[in-house]
Amino acid sequence: MQAETEVSARAVTAIPLAQVTIRLISNIEHFSDVLYARMVQRTGGWAVPIPIPKPQGMGEVEYMKLRGYRTERETQKDFDIRISGIMTLYFAILTAETSSPLPPVWSFPRYWTYFARLMSTPVLLRSDVATLILAGMFLLSPLLMDILLTHG
Repeated sequence: MQAETEVSARAVTAIPLAQVTIRLISNIEHFSDVLYARMVQRTGGWAVPIPIPKPQGMGEVEYMKLRGYRTERETQKDFDIRISGIMTLYFAILTAETSSPLPPVWSFPRYWTYFARLMSTPVLLRSDVATLILAGMFLLSPLLMDILLTHG
């Protein structure tokens, strides 16, 4: 939760937090699996990204929790900022240089897979949080910005 707050307030803090996270992933058995499961739990479908349909018979409060909302009192703006902070940290991990390979869920190809999925999912792409997530991706990838600016 502290990392969420730090990165949401100032995106560049994702870089040193990513380095700490990489050390934990590399040195603590099962940390990778637990961390990714918590990230998915806290972000709903945004960790993948996929829109989450409402299961039949599920109440609204449970559905909001499934989609990553903290409480029924969390505003859309607060949700958007929190999700983009979490995802910015995720992208910082995916784009960091490491001395040894990380588990697949934390490896660089996931960066491009995420980008492609988001760009091809109109219902997600139209949301404000998608704009913030893309900004976090671009912030951490000067190379991607160069490619987009050069090739339109």
